[in-house]
Amino acid sequence: MDLGLTGRVVLVTGGTGVVGSAAAAAFAREGACVAITYHDAEPRAAEICRAIEETEVEAMAVRLDLADPSSVEAA
Repeated sequence: MDLGLTGRVVLVTGGTGVVGSAAAAAFAREGACVAITYHDAEPRAAEICRAIEETEVEAMAVRLDLADPSSVEAA
């Protein structure tokens, strides 16, 4: 299925969870560059990004704590 996401950037909040990581992988398969957020799972976030990048799609992880306004601004 072509969702027209090639070259687009998708932000997946909670990207280190089961659903978030699956969503990130699905968007990457559609050709979107993927940014995932994590709260306290930096090693898992890096692992997910590496897996996405193996498909030749850009990926990045961003630390985000939605309860902390400065974290939201920084993200």
